[in-house]
Amino acid sequence: MISLMRGGPRLLLLETKNADELERFLDRRMAEHAYDLREAWKKAGEQQTLVIVKDASAEEGPDSANRLEGSRIYVISESTEDLLCALVNERLCSLVDRVQTRQGGLIVRTFGEIDAIVDLLKAELGAVETGGPDLASWPEQQGTTVLFTEKPLGKIIEPSDLHPRRVVLPMKNEVASRLMRRSIVRYVTSGLAGRSWHAVELRLYDKYGLYDLHYRRIMRVLEALEIGLVVGEGWSRDFARVLLELKCYSLKMVTPMEPEAVKRILMGLEYAADGKRILDLDLYEGKRKISWGEAAAGESREAAGLRHREELRARLEPSDREEFDALEAEILSGNW
Repeated sequence: MISLMRGGPRLLLLETKNADELERFLDRRMAEHAYDLREAWKKAGEQQTLVIVKDASAEEGPDSANRLEGSRIYVISESTEDLLCALVNERLCSLVDRVQTRQGGLIVRTFGEIDAIVDLLKAELGAVETGGPDLASWPEQQGTTVLFTEKPLGKIIEPSDLHPRRVVLPMKNEVASRLMRRSIVRYVTSGLAGRSWHAVELRLYDKYGLYDLHYRRIMRVLEALEIGLVVGEGWSRDFARVLLELKCYSLKMVTPMEPEAVKRILMGLEYAADGKRILDLDLYEGKRKISWGEAAAGESREAAGLRHREELRARLEPSDREEFDALEAEILSGNW
């Protein structure tokens, strides 16, 4: 539901004196061309590899940060192992003079200040703080770079999404990842500056009983936007007034977001594009019901709901937005 840490794209440096033929090989692997490392980062996710083709005859400068200048970079949806196997199997090893591989480091999602997180990583894992996230440099072999962002990790992280502070852990990526995952919740929550995660309950009501469709639509948004962790769900009973029992489906969730911010998203889920209110969603923090007025900013309920709907749709990736719209159309076809 909510990801707190993931890896960056893998890096593969191929030094060659025959760049044209090597690039034709990469084109056959359906690689996407990029002209610099920052642009490539905008296109690459955790499961992809940045293949850097460097002219082996070019002189190496004294500054390792500039060693990638003039290289051509490809984004490819293969592991470094699969790509190197293909080079061997196609008998193209002679094209490559030198090979180096690196992991893309770790990316940690933060909520608020990162000072406490950095301090803990220094104290517990021997982290050393370095300069800003210069993505044009070649990572050190023995250390693992840790980058920070407030953006959901399920999406492509662009260089502009990264916090200017970063640290390097004095260990290889596999070891760093294992140690970080053991305590990642503690590291991330240490940066909440005295705040704690909120335990909230979502209650779904639909007079037409299309709970399965609403559930899939809501979960698509909660997962895509990484709103929080659903820790429990099930059917329950509520009472609109004395002796009037209502059936509802309840989702219990913990979230680092303020309840009012969650309510704004839920208001957007209540409305379809044509303005119909297709669902009633209540939000509780403990016994306190978060009213729609707190999220409406002085607008009518319908106007605020439609505005929040467009805002959350704009935050969705195209595939999530397509599924969101398809589920909404299916809901509208059932009795609406």
